[in-house]
Amino acid sequence: MKKTLTSITLLLVGSLVYYFIYGSQQITQELKRQVDMHLEVLQKNGFAIEEREIKESSEHFVLHYKDPTKIQKYFKEKNIKMKTDDTQMLKGFKLASDISYMQGFYSAVSMDLYPVALPEMIREKTTQNDLNKMQKLLKEKIFLIHLDINKIFTSFKGYVKDIDTTFGTIKVVSTQVKFDGDFTTQRLTASTSSIQEFSINTATDLNISLKNLHGTYKQKGDSPYSFDSKQQIDMIAIQLSNGTSVELKNLDFLNNSNSSDQRINSQFISKFAELHIIDTQNRYSIENLNSKISLEKLSISALETLQSIDINNPKERQKLNKAIKMLITDGTRLNIEYIKANKVLDSSTNKMVDGFDANAYFTLNKNINLREIQSNPFALLSAVESKAHISLSDSLYNIAKKRAELSLILLFVKPISKEQKKIFDITYQNSHLKINGNQIF
Repeated sequence: MKKTLTSITLLLVGSLVYYFIYGSQQITQELKRQVDMHLEVLQKNGFAIEEREIKESSEHFVLHYKDPTKIQKYFKEKNIKMKTDDTQMLKGFKLASDISYMQGFYSAVSMDLYPVALPEMIREKTTQNDLNKMQKLLKEKIFLIHLDINKIFTSFKGYVKDIDTTFGTIKVVSTQVKFDGDFTTQRLTASTSSIQEFSINTATDLNISLKNLHGTYKQKGDSPYSFDSKQQIDMIAIQLSNGTSVELKNLDFLNNSNSSDQRINSQFISKFAELHIIDTQNRYSIENLNSKISLEKLSISALETLQSIDINNPKERQKLNKAIKMLITDGTRLNIEYIKANKVLDSSTNKMVDGFDANAYFTLNKNINLREIQSNPFALLSAVESKAHISLSDSLYNIAKKRAELSLILLFVKPISKEQKKIFDITYQNSHLKINGNQIF
């Protein structure tokens, strides 16, 4: 028995030695061959490969965004949509890649990606002093993404290097940005992401901060349009130059999408525990603001056509009209299943009062005339059909009446009173608007 265990142990050790010495070398050579193939394709499609250095188990190269016209055409073939203006804006951008092969037990390929040259358009519009500062930051690899791909090419993990730096009058902080996921040869099948903190602070114009974001994505089945995704954020704060500030706390976003018979049905759910808006004169606060919106019978064919069209190209206008017509005639419907708030701040008393809830749906007439709408956008109003239900607490209705922009409307629109609530049932059909059964126009 002891001899048998010893033999098995020696066999395992010998196998591992063979793998790490000989097998690893063979795999490395195959990985290098694959990289060569992909770089060759990129070179034929508008990218230039510069400063390439190849070593036994690593290599370095710089990817130069050289020919925007070729690149845009290549991206379009890969169903990656980029506007012509956006494509031109990136001309001259350079991204360096440091690749290591077969490092450790997890990784087949490890890479660091970081910019080494800004686009020409930015360089031309930047003063030499600021350009020198930016170039110094690029040399320090301030913006760096690290990525590891596992040895059986089914999953990945990575992170973004922490940032705490200043560009002129703009300070950027980013900490603990991490991600991982699973994939097949065709697509991403699952992923998670997290950000501990991200903020942009300017001297005068705009300040934005985000804390503790966690996101997940999971594909369902073979269709890329069937998936579940979820994001949770502890806090988002925005400060504008005019003195207005916005703060949101404990946010949840959920997106559930399913596809069948070449149609997509999606649900979007959002939850905000707190929303605060403060300007120079007023303060607005809402507690437990929740919504659920669904989109039904969205044509996959029409959606993919719209994604592939260059809207700036007049030659593709007919294709655009056809795709829009397809969306409409397929009976696409937008449902606002609910938008509701538990409490709303009465700024005059600084006390919270009962809030509101609402629901609605919107559809478009299948016989819509797109040419008429193009010449007269107001013709779209005759093609819309909608119903909505809005319920305000008595306290919130009394607050609304005091606002100048609403007081005039409420003089002509009388609500239904029920259970300490004011109710508005709204119908819009055939260019006629009714509220609580009374025709407005």
